[in-house]
Amino acid sequence: MISTTQTLQIKSLETCFDAEGLQISFGLAEIYSYGNGEPNIDEIPFRAKGQPALAINKAGIGAKGCAQGYIDVAVQPREEYKEKIYSLVIRNFKAEEGSVQQAIPVPTPDFAKELLNSNLPDEDEESEIPF
Repeated sequence: MISTTQTLQIKSLETCFDAEGLQISFGLAEIYSYGNGEPNIDEIPFRAKGQPALAINKAGIGAKGCAQGYIDVAVQPREEYKEKIYSLVIRNFKAEEGSVQQAIPVPTPDFAKELLNSNLPDEDEESEIPF
């Protein structure tokens, strides 16, 4: 097992749940490193389960952060060779404060309010509920 701590950015994110109900997050991340006198950016698939998956899902796509985990190597046999597929298994994730996507409240436009009010029944009228 190759343990690692990486600074990364989430590029794609998918979630599912296992049989025990724990959340599993997986996708593609960009890893930032410095080597040969210049910064390097590499893409690697990642996966996380449980608390780290919740933290990644909360941070969302585009979030930057620090991930601790290990590199998992899966060998896929091909016709003439064996292909090694590397993925980062994240055991701990901490998103940067400024990188988390925040929802910005937007006021409802006037035309939408008019449409909403025109479709509401008057309070004085008794309407029959169809079910």
